[in-house]
Amino acid sequence: MRLFKTLRARFALWTAGMLFIILLIFGVLVYGNMARGLLAAIDDTLTLNASQAVLGLNVENGNLSSLQGFVQNLEGVDVSESGFTIRVLDTKGQILQEVGAYHSLPIPYNSLTLALQGEPNFVTVSLPAMERKFRVYSAPITENSQTIGAIQVAHSLNEVNDTLEKLLTTLIFSVPLLAIATALSGYFLAGRALLPIDNITRTARQI
Repeated sequence: MRLFKTLRARFALWTAGMLFIILLIFGVLVYGNMARGLLAAIDDTLTLNASQAVLGLNVENGNLSSLQGFVQNLEGVDVSESGFTIRVLDTKGQILQEVGAYHSLPIPYNSLTLALQGEPNFVTVSLPAMERKFRVYSAPITENSQTIGAIQVAHSLNEVNDTLEKLLTTLIFSVPLLAIATALSGYFLAGRALLPIDNITRTARQI
């Protein structure tokens, strides 16, 4: 305990503590910015895919009459392998067409209701059976300023979560290690810096 009362030890601990706080704040900012950036990239991709899928829809007399064009518009695109699931729904919330691997993904009806009211939106939903989370974009399908249905595009967040977990693991291990290394370095440097004072003190005691 006496060791931690010395000026040398207190200097090392103070330096390490300050660096730990700085690195902790830096880590939180990096993690937050990374999470927002990855989620924004997913949202942009969902919006683009929804817009492209809507172009393939056929509308007759204000209704979604045929979805063959929708299917043809996706030819050559392996939706399942890319992690996307695309749904076209009518104004009653019934699925008219669905392409993708996650047919068991529940419909986020709150998001669908907003879309049918003309408000595109994003939500994150879970599929407990597969231990996965999905980002879902819902947008209205309009004809002559009238909403005739909605489109939902979902994408698995597994890759995003894996990336964030790796970043978090790196931060959890690196921040304490850097703080410890700083404490040891500070202790050593403080000893070098305080050596003349120690010599003066030792001489004074001898006198």
